[in-house]
Amino acid sequence: MNENDVVADEEIKGLTFGDNDQLSALIAKLTCADALVLLTTVDGLLDENGRRVPEIYSVRDALKLVKAGQKGTLSKGGMDSKLKAVKKASEAGANVVMANGRKAGVLEAIFAGKNVGTFVPGKAL
Repeated sequence: MNENDVVADEEIKGLTFGDNDQLSALIAKLTCADALVLLTTVDGLLDENGRRVPEIYSVRDALKLVKAGQKGTLSKGGMDSKLKAVKKASEAGANVVMANGRKAGVLEAIFAGKNVGTFVPGKAL
């Protein structure tokens, strides 16, 4: 999902999301999606030492891991925004994977069930 800035102009400002992560989570929830893939510029959720966290079962605990310096420069919300979207989609029952969209073959790896990014099972709180 991508809320195009050309379409989301001042005339419809109150109707826009301004955050593609939240938009994708809402669509996953409304469509009762089984899964949601959020692509980012890092390998998933990173711990305080910069290592990838392969799975999380508590979005609340994961939010505590997010450092202020981990915000991405290309997105409006960085990892904090992604984790809020993960929480929304997961609570709706969708399994969520956050992974590095800059890596070649990342989607194929995710769909093949490989240990890529950070996996959050549906209903993780």
